Amino acid sequence: MVDIAGATAGIVSAVINVGKCFMSLFNHKSNLRNLETEVRRLKVERENVEGMVGDARKNAETIKETVEQWVSDVNSIVTEAEMLIDERADFRCFHLKARYKLRREISKKVKNVAELLQLREAFGNQKNGMNDH
Repeated sequence: MVDIAGATAGIVSAVINVGKCFMSLFNHKSNLRNLETEVRRLKVERENVEGMVGDARKNAETIKETVEQWVSDVNSIVTEAEMLIDERADFRCFHLKARYKLRREISKKVKNVAELLQLREAFGNQKNGMNDH
């Protein structure tokens, strides 16, 4: 009797996991749109920060290392995200394994982009991360 209950629980668990996997595959387009939107926002913020950095350098101000590192991280993540976005065109509808892998990578990139946007807000309140010389 215990063996039947254990086997049933195992089957139910497997069905639930497969269901989650398929739901994430169907949410692929919305995840991709979310990544595209967040990358656009990040590019705008990068341009704003680069403009402020240029102005600060003209005024002989030093730039905090966190700001320079943020710009470098943004450049890297934007390149990676754009590659993921471009990859989607190569997938066929029923290539589930590749779509699942891409969906996981997209989810990670969305999280990374959101973290960079939050960091931008944090140092943006400190005179844009620039120090007087």
